Amino acid sequence: MADFSDKLVQILNYGSLNLGLGIGYALEIFDVMDEKGSALTLGELAGATGLNSRYLKEWLGIMVTGGIIEMTKKPDNDDTFFLPSSHGDLLCRRAGNNNLGVYTQEIPLLTACAMNAVKQGFKTGQGVPFSIYPDFQAFMSELAEAKHRKVLIQEFIPYVDQGRLEKRLQQGIRVCDIGCGQGVAVCLMAQAYPKSEFVGMDNHEKALEQARALSESFGLSNIAFINQDAAEIREASKFGQYFDYVCAFDAIHDQSHPLDALKGVKYMLR
Repeated sequence: MADFSDKLVQILNYGSLNLGLGIGYALEIFDVMDEKGSALTLGELAGATGLNSRYLKEWLGIMVTGGIIEMTKKPDNDDTFFLPSSHGDLLCRRAGNNNLGVYTQEIPLLTACAMNAVKQGFKTGQGVPFSIYPDFQAFMSELAEAKHRKVLIQEFIPYVDQGRLEKRLQQGIRVCDIGCGQGVAVCLMAQAYPKSEFVGMDNHEKALEQARALSESFGLSNIAFINQDAAEIREASKFGQYFDYVCAFDAIHDQSHPLDALKGVKYMLR
């Protein structure tokens, strides 16, 4: 009983700490402290971030007691606060594929926009519509930025099939990214491999609008975005055995019918 009590207390404490981490990441407080690279007083941090010192004081208290930020107490001067570089390696935007700070946004996002709808779904058995998640695509795009900008072309693609995929992409093949969202990954691929043809596929039109805008900003002519549910792709006969390579980044587990989406992948592959 005591062990379970301790476990519950830890869950509650770390859940609260996650909320504080999410605030620090969203407001880029960690990034500012990381860039400064030295201990800051409350006043210095408020000046550097442009944030209210009273709120920062409470937030710093959470971060210090949670072991995220170090505090040096000075009896004759203002206390100072320091973010160790090893913590910044995981919490800040510069961390690239090692960025875990971005994940602190997930629980607050889902709680704010989906908790009531999910609880209702337990009673009715009805699914939760995609419209319930208004900020979901922006969050997924931020994840993609953290993961793909430094990794996708430089490390991931060269690794697939012992480098044979990259050679084929350079020569020119047809590629589909299902659940492409705002198009970060597929645009990076289309930019890196201009001889290949790319299709970004999603069933969220607002995300596709963002993807098309991103493609235009890249100046890409070898990419198209279509509104299509991957779980229903077998009904779109024009895509049968159409693609040489199909990818899905952080998408399959978000499908209402993941098995049907995977069957759609098989259907589309040559």
